[in-house]
Amino acid sequence: MHQAKRYAPIFLTFIIGVALSITLYKATNNWELQNQQVRFSNHATLYSNTIKSVIHDHIGTINLISDCVRSNPGLSRSRFSTLVRNTLERYPGIQGFSWNPVIDHSERDYYEMLASRELSRDFIFTERSSDGLIPASERDEYVIVYYIEPYQGNEAALGYDIASETIRKQSTKRAFLSGKLTATATIKLVQESEQQAGVLILLPIYHLDQPIETVEQRHAARRGVLVEVLRIGHIVDLALAPLTAIDGQLYLYDITNGDEHNLLHFIPATSAANSQPRDYQTLTQNFRGVAIFAEACFGHPSPSKRQILNATVYAYGAPTVLRSLRNHLFAALHSSSLTLRRHKPLPSSPSFAHALNYE
Repeated sequence: MHQAKRYAPIFLTFIIGVALSITLYKATNNWELQNQQVRFSNHATLYSNTIKSVIHDHIGTINLISDCVRSNPGLSRSRFSTLVRNTLERYPGIQGFSWNPVIDHSERDYYEMLASRELSRDFIFTERSSDGLIPASERDEYVIVYYIEPYQGNEAALGYDIASETIRKQSTKRAFLSGKLTATATIKLVQESEQQAGVLILLPIYHLDQPIETVEQRHAARRGVLVEVLRIGHIVDLALAPLTAIDGQLYLYDITNGDEHNLLHFIPATSAANSQPRDYQTLTQNFRGVAIFAEACFGHPSPSKRQILNATVYAYGAPTVLRSLRNHLFAALHSSSLTLRRHKPLPSSPSFAHALNYE
């Protein structure tokens, strides 16, 4: 009985110390996780706002070019090239611009001959098949990529009938009928060799001397569409280059087709620990048919050095109160081990002495 009372303060101190250590460790761990989540949310918001701003700036450039195209019905190929080249130098995320006039079938031969003479090479209207680009089938009208800049790297797109493919045709029709800027869903660019999503921004151009108040009038006044070619991955990389890497992974989805979400671009996690996350936090923002979806990874299987340090420190009672309790506990254990040694012989097993921190 006397012996039990003697050791009671020791074990009580031990239990209190362990309980407080565990409580503070869990509280600090939760605080650390909340801090990570706040940092991620701030980073993700900055990322999405930056991406939206850069996309907005890139899309806005088409309006600058459209003013010149709209007011110059006889715009030449060289004038278009000069006009567009200045814009491309300022916005490297743009793949190119093209002028796509609406051409009746009766004018096909004339336009093919005229372009062949201007380009000093064969020029024909084309469409895509399973075997690649082929001469376009006969139809009432075509919407042809007639001017394109830069020419180098985009040669394959020149002469392509954008009305020959479903997504482009629907977007072109929607642009003409609405009279507004329109974006296609994700497409594979005719001139694209990389496996990267492309998006076309279409701006309808009408004949100046015709009314366009109604849908019927706009259809009758169609002159062509000015097209801006964007590769979303390039724009995102340009937008995020100056920013600090996010502790998570970033997805951009095309949501123009309702429930069908097509991946536009993906930025992987910055560390190997993020490859097997335990907890997630997400942030989604929609902008012009593009969903910016950021996914953060927390609760890493391999804790960071800071997390390991926290676990180690709090297991030993870093706060002043726990440090004092720990010191008293070690002193009490040391005293009791000496007492045990005086009154009783130590067992032969070395683990017993190790367990009491005696050795």
